[in-house]
Amino acid sequence: MYDKFNDSIKPNNKKIILFLSQWNIGDELSRIAVRLNKLIDKQKYEIYFKLHPAEVNNYKQKYPNLIESEITVINSSSKNIYYYFDIASYQVGVYSTSLFEGLRYGLKTFIFKTYGHEQMEKIYRNGYAKLVENELQLSKYLEEPHDEIDMNYLWKSNSLNAILNEIDKNIGL
Repeated sequence: MYDKFNDSIKPNNKKIILFLSQWNIGDELSRIAVRLNKLIDKQKYEIYFKLHPAEVNNYKQKYPNLIESEITVINSSSKNIYYYFDIASYQVGVYSTSLFEGLRYGLKTFIFKTYGHEQMEKIYRNGYAKLVENELQLSKYLEEPHDEIDMNYLWKSNSLNAILNEIDKNIGL
């Protein structure tokens, strides 16, 4: 999908911070997003909050703080998630597998320290993401430069051929 969605036109000149929600940590993540939105320079940054498909139908009741904020809530699938990876500069999540896909787009990645963050320990311990505990820490890290990502660590080229070769070796073809 990277090859298909890697040249989207940016909606404005602001850097987009993309929050990737999940049904069981969405409330906590939405509160962090709203508090971060009060700290950031609105001329420079904009926050998008991508709901998990399981949250779309009842997010207005579950996350009224998002409705009252200036945050762009992505509550439909009218645009593919890869479009948002392409226009974003940063991503924030906990343990969504989508975070790996965002890394492919070179997004500076932040793992919020809450339930389930341990599943991403290798990613932040190896420097592919920063572990953050609150919105103040996150706002400070936005300004720090981030290293290029070694795509070979996360994404093996010609992976389908590599899998087929392994299968062939293991079944003796």
